[in-house]
Amino acid sequence: MSAETKRSPGAVCGLKIRQAREERGLSLTNLAGLANISVSYLSEVENGRKSPSLQVVQRLAEALNLEP
Repeated sequence: MSAETKRSPGAVCGLKIRQAREERGLSLTNLAGLANISVSYLSEVENGRKSPSLQVVQRLAEALNLEP
């Protein structure tokens, strides 16, 4: 079992968001602004402490030019 499969779905989602953000050279502040969410909320999502709503996932995906 990989380390990713042991994590909650919210934590896996957060890791994927962080990877996509870093690949695009965006800071937390930049992405939060593009997705119209707070920097602290985005940080909590990326660190697996919060699971984003579908609406937030859609806004993040749009900001990162990804499919939700």
